[in-house]
Amino acid sequence: MIFVSNLKNSFYNPVFYRSLKDKSLGFSMKYFFSFIVILAFIVAFILGSELAPLFSAESLKKFVSFYPKELSLTIKNGVVSSNVSEPYVLKATSVKKGEHSNYLVVDTSSDSSLDTFRKYDTDVLIGRNFIVSEKGKSQIQVTDISRLPDFTFNQELLFHWADVIGSHHLALSFGFFFILWTAFVFYFTFNLVWLAVMALIVLLIGKVKAVSLSYSQSLKITLFASTLPLILKSIFVVAAISAPFPLFFSVLIVVVVIANIKADEIEISHNPSEVA
Repeated sequence: MIFVSNLKNSFYNPVFYRSLKDKSLGFSMKYFFSFIVILAFIVAFILGSELAPLFSAESLKKFVSFYPKELSLTIKNGVVSSNVSEPYVLKATSVKKGEHSNYLVVDTSSDSSLDTFRKYDTDVLIGRNFIVSEKGKSQIQVTDISRLPDFTFNQELLFHWADVIGSHHLALSFGFFFILWTAFVFYFTFNLVWLAVMALIVLLIGKVKAVSLSYSQSLKITLFASTLPLILKSIFVVAAISAPFPLFFSVLIVVVVIANIKADEIEISHNPSEVA
């Protein structure tokens, strides 16, 4: 298969890289887009396989079980009320340095106040017609819920939603996979901007190594040289780890290019009639 052969050659094959100079830019582009579509599919499949079980009814119900069974919140005419004595406090099971001592506080008698939020030392405060939560370590977000329609929110309702979502588990999993696949195709495609810049560096490498290259030729070489960096970038994404150092992937392209482009061979014709 030509694609597999080109994939192998992209790692190391000076003869192949020399031949790219005479190929069309479309040849390299076709390989690049075929490669990223397949790579995006693999990444999406791995991540989707890990995340899809979260949509099952069983997994969702485990998550719902953390919601207090006794707590029922009702919004009527834009005002929140509860069926528990207030302030209702859901304490954190363990508190690390810099974390709040409470997960949730319900105090429907309070008005929107940052002082009230800080007083309760909580992640989330539900008040009369608002919800206050932290957005990052230095920002506090106040959400006005006075315009929400009337409804009641409790564990029974959450279990019902878990059953509904779980009944569509397979369809949601396929949909999530398609979204991931599409997102990664766009992500890898956006790397063309980076590769266009790297082609300028490849052009300089060519000059240093006495290899005559036009920008178009250096771009064709760069597209193939990006194979290994993009594979490693995908592995890092799946494994949720960072690159060893900044510009790691750019350096990797440079290494691949240096290993694969050689000085142009110059044919010297000898005239037999010449006298040494």
